[in-house]
Amino acid sequence: MDLLTALGAALAAAHFGAPLAYYAAKKRIRQPWRVRPDPAYASAVTVTPRLEIIVVDSASTDGTAERARRWAQTHPDLDVRMVEEPRGAARRLL
Repeated sequence: MDLLTALGAALAAAHFGAPLAYYAAKKRIRQPWRVRPDPAYASAVTVTPRLEIIVVDSASTDGTAERARRWAQTHPDLDVRMVEEPRGAARRLL
């Protein structure tokens, strides 16, 4: 057996053997890890997902843009972006 094959066999034995040994011993151990949550722990970064709504005003005359603006004012927890496109499909029909 050459050196590379022996090294590969040793790495495979360590990779697969350690978890198998742990699961075999886990049956006899009541609490394998003594990890308890720290009540004083404070995360350094807090990620708050925010929903972004994009409203495109393409020069429609049905008042949708104004209704969307009023709705956005009542929902400050959302990011509402108004995009005005004066050359929209509705503008071309006029």
